[in-house]
Amino acid sequence: MYSREEKLKAVELFIKYDKSPASVIRELGYPCRATLYAWYEEYLANGCRMPSTSAHRRYTEDQKRAAVDHFFEHGRCLARTMRALGYPSQELLGAWIDELEPGRRPKRSSARQFSHEAKERAVIDLVARRGAAKVIADGLGIERSTLYNWKRKLLSEEAPCKLPRKKDDRSIEELEEYAESLRRGIDRLELQRAILEGTVELLGKARSVDPGMLTNREKTVLVESLRSAHRLGAPLDAAGMAKSSYLYQKNALLRPDEHAALRIRITEVFHGSDRRYGCRRVHAALKSEEVAVSEKVVCRIMKERGSSPSAPASASTALAKARSARRPRT
Repeated sequence: MYSREEKLKAVELFIKYDKSPASVIRELGYPCRATLYAWYEEYLANGCRMPSTSAHRRYTEDQKRAAVDHFFEHGRCLARTMRALGYPSQELLGAWIDELEPGRRPKRSSARQFSHEAKERAVIDLVARRGAAKVIADGLGIERSTLYNWKRKLLSEEAPCKLPRKKDDRSIEELEEYAESLRRGIDRLELQRAILEGTVELLGKARSVDPGMLTNREKTVLVESLRSAHRLGAPLDAAGMAKSSYLYQKNALLRPDEHAALRIRITEVFHGSDRRYGCRRVHAALKSEEVAVSEKVVCRIMKERGSSPSAPASASTALAKARSARRPRT
């Protein structure tokens, strides 16, 4: 029960916020909308004053009758009537119902008790699949959760219920064909796992594991690593690569690298600049040495070797280094 001060504070905020119950409830955390409207009507009925709250509040006969009628007209729910009218407590409302309408108040029946044998029969029906769990539970007048609770209590993991299995009418040939399909499924899954593991090794864990992100050259290397355990067609299908592309890349890998000397010279120029030159300046340096190569080839080789120039230091960082260099050492 709320005190007079709490009620008055809620009503004053209700008036202040243009009679918006949501704003009052959001700020104070109480009461419900119906109770707030009831407090406001009580506030107006008493000349804009909130009467003091008594521990033994007396209700009029009209209020009692209104509460009892609301209870029977709106689903016979005590909580619903309390939320709608803002009064009284559940115990008091129940007493009013027994006083004004004796015998009409619904009584809760006690829970039905089941013997251990009845529980065992229900669990056996559930495990033996003699009917759906909902049908078995409805036949006993219980919930499905109760039926599964009985099963967990009667059947433990250490001693599972042993029931006769249904006879399999399939022939030996059908069973062998089924076993062969299972083995093919296992091989396919193992191949997919090997493809994903190889993709992780080639792309690195920092990038998304997707075989479609691999280049044809990388796919060829991956397929070659799986040739010893699988036929050629299976790795190609798993990697999403055509056989003609695979053969072309395989022959390309066998050919000698025509840019072997150029790769060494690009690396020397890049490290000779303290890792500051990008592909354009490296290309300019090679051009001054009369090396005939396109800028695109230089950029591709530097990208393959991971030769990216270091980011220049900011002005503030360079100024701080200059000041620290001029500072006399003690």
